[in-house]
Amino acid sequence: MEKKILLVGPVPPPYGGIPKYVNDLLTSEYLNKKVSLKLFNTAIPENIRRYDKDNKRSYLSFLSDGFIPAIKLIIYTIFDILIKYPRNILNFKPSIIHIFTSSYWGFWRSCSYLLIGKIFKIKIYFHLLNAIDRFWNDSSSLNRLLISFFLNVSDRLIVQSNGIKRFVENVSTSEVISIYNGVNVKLYNSNVSLTQNNHDDFSIVFVGSVCKNKGAYDIIESAKSFNKDIKIIMVGACDKYYFEEYAKKEGVSNIVFTGVISELEKIKILKSSKIFILPSYAEGQPLSILEAMATGLPIISSTVGSIPEIIKNGINGFLVEPGDINGIVQFVENLYSDKDIRTQISVNNRKTAKKLYDIERMIINISDLYI
Repeated sequence: MEKKILLVGPVPPPYGGIPKYVNDLLTSEYLNKKVSLKLFNTAIPENIRRYDKDNKRSYLSFLSDGFIPAIKLIIYTIFDILIKYPRNILNFKPSIIHIFTSSYWGFWRSCSYLLIGKIFKIKIYFHLLNAIDRFWNDSSSLNRLLISFFLNVSDRLIVQSNGIKRFVENVSTSEVISIYNGVNVKLYNSNVSLTQNNHDDFSIVFVGSVCKNKGAYDIIESAKSFNKDIKIIMVGACDKYYFEEYAKKEGVSNIVFTGVISELEKIKILKSSKIFILPSYAEGQPLSILEAMATGLPIISSTVGSIPEIIKNGINGFLVEPGDINGIVQFVENLYSDKDIRTQISVNNRKTAKKLYDIERMIINISDLYI
């Protein structure tokens, strides 16, 4: 009998790493031939919560749209957890529930799905696609006890790298499986030469939620010192008006905020750019870095999450400490002026992406866990 897998996570919208990951599994022809998949979509409808805003990561973020929308969000979430979710379990009768989690309220909401699944005596795979180390370190002693409890009652924990696996094994007794994230490498084959010094069209691209946690303000601050020929393109959900006005006030004119765009538009921008930047303060294993690697872009990113396991200085990019503006400026200028470094890093990143981070490998690894 074919195994039934209930995927509990969001699909776009919102647009981001976790929704993309869940959608990639849901739409995989290979996976759908192996098991029967059903989605329980945890994405909050846009009429309940806006996504075109500065995403602040905290327990007060549910109030960011105002008090009345916050009440609507709470009511929607309670109904989702206590009514819709159990109904889906009873109707589908899965043998495995695969739950994808973020941090803060997203984590505790995922734990509610976990507990209900255990009440139904169903095997739970709890997939930590968040910056679990940062979330743990920022949590109180009581919250750490609760985090450990929920990790321990899971049948399997799935993480994004060996480094994160070692961290989770120190705070949980459950089996921990490391599966690298993956992207469709073929989609990102660049048709633009990264080696040419065509500085009239030299752009740096950022992909992600445009917010403090992702280093958006650090990019704007760094841009004050960039060569005037360098253009910055910020791709992702944000309050465009706010950030355009903020950049203008800071004297940065060579920056564009696209807001949410289609996957094809994003790929087009990646292919036409020269450097990828993600100076985050917390990450798991960001898909955007893997997309940039597949495109062949040199990467400037921060030493958080599993990023140091992906990026090696001078080989496929450069690492800075979170908040290191001078480091960002230095590496941007080095890459801007040295086409030989861009050439070598481009070759290295394409090879590495194909070898380690192709989506076909990720799908096979997930399939093996189900079967």
